[in-house]
Amino acid sequence: RIKLLVPSALAYGCKGAKNAAGAFIIPENAPVYFDINLISVQ
Repeated sequence: RIKLLVPSALAYGCKGAKNAAGAFIIPENAPVYFDINLISVQ
């Protein structure tokens, strides 16, 4: 298991991310966190 932090400058930056209705789902200048679980290796 790994927890990954992507700083805002490498993620969505000052634009953020909006849904189809125009509402922010990721605010401007917000870091993005991923929680990754490795299921298998082939």
